[in-house]
Amino acid sequence: MQLICNAHAILSHYEFNSAENCLTLQLGEQRIASGVYPLTSCLNHSCQPSVASTFSTLTGNCGLLTVRTLTDLAAGKQVYNCYGPHYLRHEWSERRQSLAEQYFFECQCPHCVSRDSGNQRHRALRCPGEACRGTDQPALLTWTGDDLRQEPRLVCLSCRSAFSDPTLLASLASKLDAANSQLTQAALLAEDRPAEALALLRNCQARLTACAHSGNSRLGRCHDLQAKCFSRLGKHRQAAGHAIRSATIVKVQFGGESVEYGKELFKASELLALAGERDRLQQTADICLRLLRLYYGNADSCPLISELEVMLL
Repeated sequence: MQLICNAHAILSHYEFNSAENCLTLQLGEQRIASGVYPLTSCLNHSCQPSVASTFSTLTGNCGLLTVRTLTDLAAGKQVYNCYGPHYLRHEWSERRQSLAEQYFFECQCPHCVSRDSGNQRHRALRCPGEACRGTDQPALLTWTGDDLRQEPRLVCLSCRSAFSDPTLLASLASKLDAANSQLTQAALLAEDRPAEALALLRNCQARLTACAHSGNSRLGRCHDLQAKCFSRLGKHRQAAGHAIRSATIVKVQFGGESVEYGKELFKASELLALAGERDRLQQTADICLRLLRLYYGNADSCPLISELEVMLL
């Protein structure tokens, strides 16, 4: 049955072990119910929303929906929610398909009108051209037309050079496949055999640094796994360094005001606290708290906030 107004997924934060006898906790969100909120269902969609919705699930007010603005809004300006597809998390074609299939409309927000797929540096490679040699200029794989059966080419966002040499592209694809394989293997080893995982990850980082842009999400995953491995070995200072580098790459992808960046900074804050790095902890946790409060308001909606406040005592 189709509801005549939008329903909201009520989410609860929880912690879990990724494996049996796991010593590190992972954070997640769990859908515990759906709720109908007639007023907020009137908010139209934008792929760059001006509000965020959260639920108080840790107190007796379970299901209480709070809508917070993410930016200053002028009087009379329309308030936009996001129905799921976000311009920094999904490419234009994905957003268009998702909204059409679930909500039966074609989004006309500025990012969809311009077919904007957000900051794509998270999947960029290094430009191999002479003009950019020795620098960290991003280049993206594109196709000559809308048909993906066309020959791919690598286009630099800086010098605008295009590279379609099959040998070059095959070499890059081989390096990325090898890096992906190492990341998968390291993730399986990280909990019980962290030293072995670190050996793989160092090799993976060197391979990615040679061919991928510094904001590539694969590099972010590599640093995140290294942070986990060093933490398992009790080397919290090294772990914190990799967690901060992972957070920097998340910032490239989702922006410095994103909740994703805030959650990555929480990981780094925990490790800095364990390492006894009080000054760096204060700087990192301050940014993290500001972002989490922007999206969640207080600890009733996000337990990470109270954990950070305890760290800073």
